[in-house]
Amino acid sequence: NLDSISVDATRNNQAIIRILTNGFLKAKALLSHAGFKVFDSSVLVLTLEDKPGELAKISRSLADDWINILNVFVIEKTKGEVLTGLQTSNDVAAKKILAEYL
Repeated sequence: NLDSISVDATRNNQAIIRILTNGFLKAKALLSHAGFKVFDSSVLVLTLEDKPGELAKISRSLADDWINILNVFVIEKTKGEVLTGLQTSNDVAAKKILAEYL
């Protein structure tokens, strides 16, 4: 099942398609077989309050420990909460810092 999908255009008329799925190995095999270049990476899934400053607070916490945010995207928005996907330069440390949001 696909949990999330997003598409970004690149400068050379190509696209990057990001897919969040619980069936990674099957999706990777199918896309590779279809001729796509497939790269995998981990994503932290956070539950944030839907209010101004929440992402800034998380960004500051990570920056204080020299952890970069590589990508951030909304997975689902419900009343009062935002399920957020986050890719970082150090997921192990980021999990410890952001444990209350996981």
